[in-house]
Formats: sequence, structure tokens, C-alpha cells
Amino acid sequence: MNTLKHWFFAFLGFCLLAAQDTGWAAIQKSAEQQNTVAEVTAFPIDVLQQRLVKKERSKAARNLKLAFDSLEKQNFSRALQLGSLARKDPLFFDFGSWMMASANLGQAKALLRKKKFKESIKNIEAAQVLSLQIERNSPYSPVLRFLPKDLAEEDLLYGLAHAGLKNWKKSEEYFEKSFQRLNSMNQLSAVDFDAAKAYVETCKKGRGLLCVSWTRKFSVIFPNKFEEVKPIKNSYPRISKLLSVPYKAPDPDVTAFDAAFQLYRDEKYKKAIEGFKDFLRDYPLSTHRNRARYWLARCLLLRKDPEEAQKYLDLLRQESPLSYYGLLALSSNSDNSSNGKKLSLPTISSELPVATDTDPALTPSEQYHLLRAKKLVAEQAYPLAALELKEFKMREELSVPFLVYFAMLNSKAKNHISCFQTLQELTYRGYTGILSTFGLGLFFPAEFLELIKKYSAANELDPILVLSLIKQESGFLQDANSSVGALGLMQLMPATAVEVEKNVDLTELVKAEQNIKVGTKYLRKLLTQFKGNAVYALAAYNAGPTATQKWIKKTAGGKQDLQEFIELISYRETREYVGSIIRNYFWYSRQLNGGPMENLDVFWKKDTQ
Repeated sequence: MNTLKHWFFAFLGFCLLAAQDTGWAAIQKSAEQQNTVAEVTAFPIDVLQQRLVKKERSKAARNLKLAFDSLEKQNFSRALQLGSLARKDPLFFDFGSWMMASANLGQAKALLRKKKFKESIKNIEAAQVLSLQIERNSPYSPVLRFLPKDLAEEDLLYGLAHAGLKNWKKSEEYFEKSFQRLNSMNQLSAVDFDAAKAYVETCKKGRGLLCVSWTRKFSVIFPNKFEEVKPIKNSYPRISKLLSVPYKAPDPDVTAFDAAFQLYRDEKYKKAIEGFKDFLRDYPLSTHRNRARYWLARCLLLRKDPEEAQKYLDLLRQESPLSYYGLLALSSNSDNSSNGKKLSLPTISSELPVATDTDPALTPSEQYHLLRAKKLVAEQAYPLAALELKEFKMREELSVPFLVYFAMLNSKAKNHISCFQTLQELTYRGYTGILSTFGLGLFFPAEFLELIKKYSAANELDPILVLSLIKQESGFLQDANSSVGALGLMQLMPATAVEVEKNVDLTELVKAEQNIKVGTKYLRKLLTQFKGNAVYALAAYNAGPTATQKWIKKTAGGKQDLQEFIELISYRETREYVGSIIRNYFWYSRQLNGGPMENLDVFWKKDTQ
């Protein structure tokens, strides 16, 4: 009966919301009104930003923001109260319940520290009830993505509580349920050392079937702390940043590009030109087409054909102004190299773009998430707004004016990766507004700048280089966790972090300050190893020093052009990573230093020490 009552009020609440003048009202528009984008009025983006702040205010969203802040401050009773108030609004029932569940877990942890094990179990049970209510009552909710991890944390706390009560069998069962949930999400490193140690103690009492296997995994995560399992640790391989993958034949476009590039390296420029032109004809939509255009232009310049070379350079400047190859094109005019050449900058508009804050092509689910995101952004509940915006999928049906607004909304919510993806889609569609002060501000945000400056100075690093690396590694997502276990803003592998900082607390690596502290120390180590060469150090940061040394040997021990070195990086991810950071560095220098770089010599100098 309670469930029926809840659904009735939820339905009534949504009906009332649908009558209001908000994004949700778009669902009620007639089919005729939804058929064309032209019927949605466009406004300058600053007008829509002001409208967002003034018209999308929400008491429930404000309570959620305060509840989230209370959780950060570990004021759990306050978070419980605010979450309870927020969930009275049917639109935010799930987030309110989530805040309450998180507060209960926080209280459970505090009780565990005080050895009040039975009391902590009551809080864990309350959290589980709330999690199940979200699952049952909120089918649209982005919180559903987090329930597996929440359940894992609840099981982990159950394990600790039952260990405290000496219920060894139950403790072991709950621990292993938690570990398996986390392991399936590649988040086993989220288990802190005290919990792992408690599991080892539980195993000593019960000696279950899985104890050795799980203990071995923790010996890798805590290599300098697990004295009890050193023999196991020594027999277990270290974590590698790159996964071993089965052999896969290269794609035909990759083979075609590599063949043409080898002709260029052999100084067979006429045949190389033919090879690159064949590539562009046969693979016009290849992700390597910008590489082919740039190196074709280099060949044409070497063959003394600057007019035709200019056509391909102009294509790069026009179609991919914010790409690595677009940047190289800015400095390639009269000879075969961009080294030392003064950059020919594109025109940057100061005019604000126009946008629309809705789109007839939005699905009912997207309308729901957009409505909630607007209200959460208006109340500065940015982490929750980001969760809503991550539910969107990029589709051709969505109009350019709406995507401009969507990019802005993501930027406001600090959901930068989604913002970057939206801007890339706009660039692909030929939208020129990206090359504006407004567009560049979205594409190159400067988050965590004070921390970056602090630890860059401590390690004698250029803060703009660190900022550029963080943008590429994590998109400024503080708790980023990759599929191979790299953590935080600078995507540090646990084994690497321990190697750099022996006493590092791995659970702290998802926090900005600790991550930047350790990450800048590691970057300084690589720069020292490669004698100040930023290109080599960046390649090593992504793929490891051993792989980088192999690529250096391919370019005659590093004596050849560093642009050629980048092209010879056999890992596509690393090649694009290095080029993107060079691109980032250029645009951040323009943004933060009050003027553009004249050239890219900071990267092309082989030895700067």
C-alpha cells in the first residue's frame, strides 16, 4: 500500500511539474511543434545563463546541495535531515534517499571506529533499505549506476562489524561479497588497508576457500604494508599501466598510413605523396586523415610545391583548429617543418554564440534529466548535476544551438569530459563558434590551478604542462578510476604511486591534493630520466619508460625529428595523448599568459638540461 501511495504522489508531482514553464513542459508540446528545430527560439548564451540562475531555482535541489556539503564535512545528522526534506519532492526522491543512505554509512563508520558494532549494523541496514527504495521507485535515476558500489561498501562495513563481534563466518562472507562486487568494477583498490587487514585476520580464524586468492590481490595493492603476506607478494606480478591484449591485425587504414609514412622517412617523397593521397581517397573518414594531410603537406613542401601543400594545411586549420595537427599546420608555411616557425594564429571571435535551452528531438528520459540538471546547476549542486548530464547520448538529431547550451551546462556542472565531447561534435559539424573566447574557455578550463602551481613549484615543473596533462588524463575528474586501475586527476597506478611516495595512502589518491602531489613528483622523475625532454617524458608517463626507450631507438636513438618520434609511437592512445598535451599547452599558454606562444620550441628541443 505504501508503494502505491508513493507512486500516486510521484505521478501527481510530475503532472504538476509538467504544467510549469520549464524544460519538462517540452514533453507536452504537440507533435507539430516538435517537428522542427526552427520553432525553438535561440538566445545569446549569456541570456540563457542568466535565465538558468533565475528561473530554475528549487528548494529540494538546494537541500540536496546542502546535504552533499554536509556529507563532505561528515555532518551526518544534518545530511540525514536535509536528504529527508529533499526526497519529499518526487522529482528528487532518489537523490534525497541517496544522501540519507550515504549519511547512514558515514554514521556506521564512525560507530565502527568506536567499536559500537551492533549499533553500526543498524545504520548499515537503514542504508540498504534506502538503496533498495531507489532501485524500486526511481527507474530514471543516475544513482542506479552507483548502487553496485554502494552495496559493496555496505557489505564491507557488515564484514567489519561482524569481525568486531567475532562472527567470523559471517564476516568472511560479507567481506568476500564486497570484494567481488568491487573487483567486477575494477575498483578493488577502493578497499582501505584496515579493511584488508581485518579480512586477513578473519581468514586466520576461518581459513575459507578464497582467503589465499583475495589476500594475494591485496598484497599487490599494499606492497609495502602487507608484512603477513610477503611470500605471496613476491610471487605475484606487479600491476602494469597497460593491459596485455591478444594479437590483432592492424586496420587497413593504419597499414596504409604506415606504408606512406615509411616512404617519407626513406626520403622517397614522390611515392610518399602518392601514398598519402591514396590514403585520403580510400579512407576519407579515417581517424588518421589529419595525420595524412599534415605529412602530405610536409612531403609537398619538400618537393617544392608550396601551393598544393597550402591546400592541405588550410584544411587542417579550418576543419580541426583545436587538434594537434591543426596546431602544427599553424606553423607550417614555407618549408617542411614547424620547428621554430612562428605560429600563424586563427582569428578568435569575442562574440557570444546563440543557443537554445531545449530541443524538440529530446526523448522523455532526456527531458527529465535536463530538467533536474538545470535545477541542480542553478543551486550549485554540481556533482549531482553532472550525474544527470552523463545520462545523455550524443545524437545527430540534436541541434547545434542546443549542443552549445549543453556544452555550457556541462561546463557549469564541472562535467568537463562531456563538455569536451560535445565541443568535438560541434567541431565535426563545422561549427565555427568554438574559435571564440567563450568556446575556448569551455574547451580549456583551468581547474585546481592553485594546487597545480603549488606542487609544480615544489618539483620545478611548468604548471601549464601539468595542467595540460591533467586535462588529458582525467578531464579534471577528481575521482577518475580507469579500467586498469589508474586513479585520480593525474591517473596514477597504485604501484607507481607507492614507488614514488612509499608511505602514500592509496585511498587518498582520488583526492586532488594528494594526487597532484604524487603525480608531479613522478613527472619530475621522468623529465629528469629523459634529460628534460617533455615529449619523451609524456610518452613515458602514459606508456612507461621501457616502451618509450624502444620508440626512441626507432628514431636513430632520438637523433631525428621529434614530430617523427610521435608518429612512430606504436600505441595509438599514447601517440594521441602526447599530441593532445602539446595542443593543450599551446592554448593554455594563450589563456593564462595573456598571449599566444610564438612557436612550439619548448617541445621540439631534444635536451633541455
